[in-house]
Amino acid sequence: MVGSAACVAKIELKAVLVDASVKKAVDEVCNEIFLFSTKICVPILSGTLKSSAKDVIKETSTSYIHDISYNTRYAWYVHEMYLQHPHNKVRKYLEDPVNMYRAKLMVEIKDAFMEVI
Repeated sequence: MVGSAACVAKIELKAVLVDASVKKAVDEVCNEIFLFSTKICVPILSGTLKSSAKDVIKETSTSYIHDISYNTRYAWYVHEMYLQHPHNKVRKYLEDPVNMYRAKLMVEIKDAFMEVI
């Protein structure tokens, strides 16, 4: 019995360590996405759209989500409609960074997992 209890304790510890390691990796990559979107991609006319950017972490017992968004009544229009933006800014100012970092996120999650295991 002592052997199985020790084994269960080790597995539970590994699960906690994996969880923390993966969350850290997700936090780092999502922070890069947020910064790239707000510093490089988002079009700036008055600065209102850029300053409305938020990265809210939503965590439950089964999920860990970074909800990155821009919160103005016209954010959707600027993101989805074809408009010419000055200074090489892009209309898909959130979607493009997410797509750019998608592969890196997967690698970082895998590495974080493997580092603990």
